[in-house]
This record gives sequence, C-alpha cells and structure tokens, in this order.
Amino acid sequence: MTTTPTPSCTRTELPPAFRLFWAADAVSLVGDALRGITVILWLYSASGGSARAVSVGVLSEHLPALLAAPARGCSPTATTARRSSSAAAPSARRAAAPTRAP
Repeated sequence: MTTTPTPSCTRTELPPAFRLFWAADAVSLVGDALRGITVILWLYSASGGSARAVSVGVLSEHLPALLAAPARGCSPTATTARRSSSAAAPSARRAAAPTRAP
C-alpha cells in the first residue's frame, strides 16, 4: 500500500483583480524606466553631449528620493514596532520583556 505525499503548501489562484493590478503595475514600471532613459538621452543630445548636463539631470531626478530615504526608512519600522508591542496582550508583553540580571 503506497500513499502519495501531500504537498506542504498548495498553490492558490490569485483573484483576477489582483492579477490586473499586478499587470498594470508592471506596465507602469516599464514606462517609468523608459521615461528615465529617454530623458537622459534627450539631455545628452540637447546639451551637445555634455556630461555635466546629463549628470545634473540624473542627480535632480534621484536627489529627492535620496534625501527622503533616511526619514522614510526609519519611521515605519519604529511605528510598527511600537504598535505591535502595545497591541499585544499584557502577558505577551511581560513574556517578551527582557529580564535584568541581579
């Protein structure tokens, strides 16, 4: 008597709305990448091949994200940890609290 092993995880079908949302996001990402390449090529040809104009254009495109990254990176982590610890039951917080050595 042989038994067939059951898979540890079964594949579930994604809802059609999620697949449509995912496909739209993929198209948007491709469009953003093409726009970025097009702007760089346009700057290069409009400036007569000036590397300085291209570097200023690329820097001005990416600088806002680079400046905002540290603030965006630490705030969700801190608020999520604070919310999850305050939402836990009091017994779970006591169990998770570090103990001090005497």
